[in-house]
Amino acid sequence: MEMLKNQTEKKNFINDTESAEQRASRLEHVNALQKKRLERESSEERALRLQQMRVFQQKREAVQNMVQSDDDSTAPLLQQTFARTRMMKFHEELSSIDFNICSVCLETFSGAKMTKSTICQRCCRDKKDPKLYSTNNNMDPGEVPIELQVSTQ
Repeated sequence: MEMLKNQTEKKNFINDTESAEQRASRLEHVNALQKKRLERESSEERALRLQQMRVFQQKREAVQNMVQSDDDSTAPLLQQTFARTRMMKFHEELSSIDFNICSVCLETFSGAKMTKSTICQRCCRDKKDPKLYSTNNNMDPGEVPIELQVSTQ
C-alpha cells in the first residue's frame, strides 16, 4: 500500500512539475519502451497477455453491468441487486468451508490443521493436566444462552 501511495505521489509530482514538452517527451519515451517490449515478446507470451486482458475486461464489464442494472441506486444497500448478489456469493463460499472441532477445548477451526485426529495444535502443545482450555479445567462456557443467540446470524 505504501508503494502504491508513493507511486501516486510521484505521478502527481511529475504532472505538477513538468512542462507540456517534457510530458510529451516522457510519454514518447514510455511508448517507445512499450513498443520494444511488445516486439520482443514471443507468441505464447502475447497470447497469455491478450487472454489476461480479456479476462480483466470481462470482469470489469460484469461489475459495471451489476452496478448499472440496479433499478434504484438510491435504495438502501441491502435492497440493491449488486449488493444482494455479492452477499449471496459470500454466504455460498462461507457455507462451503469445512469446520473442525477440537475434542479438548471444543473450539471450532476453519480449515485448521489438527495434529491428531480431533485435537487442535494448541491443546496438543499443552502438556499440563488438565489442559488449560478443557472442560476439566472449567474453561468451557457451555451452550450459548438464548438471549445471546439472537445477536448472532
